[in-house]
Amino acid sequence: MESLSHSNMRCTFHRPGFTLIEVLVVIAIILTLTVMSVEGFHAFSTQPATETGTRTVLSAIETAYARTLSADNGTNYGVHFDTNMVTVFPGDTYTAGGADNTDFVLKRAQVSTISLTGGASDVVFARLRGTASATGTVTITNNADVTQTRTVIIHQSGLAEVQ
Repeated sequence: MESLSHSNMRCTFHRPGFTLIEVLVVIAIILTLTVMSVEGFHAFSTQPATETGTRTVLSAIETAYARTLSADNGTNYGVHFDTNMVTVFPGDTYTAGGADNTDFVLKRAQVSTISLTGGASDVVFARLRGTASATGTVTITNNADVTQTRTVIIHQSGLAEVQ
């Protein structure tokens, strides 16, 4: 009688390669990861624009306030708010294109609302005390997503904060 051993038996069912189901599962996983990363990147890339714009506006206000208190060039300083730019200027009155102006350009964000006392678009700081000539709020809006806004509050003391 002939004996059969397991070593002589071979399985001929296995062929190298991937099945259609395996390929479809991999494609579905890749697509899911791609969609999630694009959505995450969009949120990641738009939020910093609002934050950067807000920091730019705060920086301009703090620069004018500090230069006024330090009596830089023997004068006071102010801040002029425009849609895409905030300008620090010397003296009591803003002059567009003034040689001593310092422009802070807003990128990917803009000043959407200026709500200062008396309808002003400038804040001038008083020498020695640093008090602001106008108080109120300035709203910064993201150009890519108008639902993302930040508000800068300018107090009578000359200090500013983000709401």
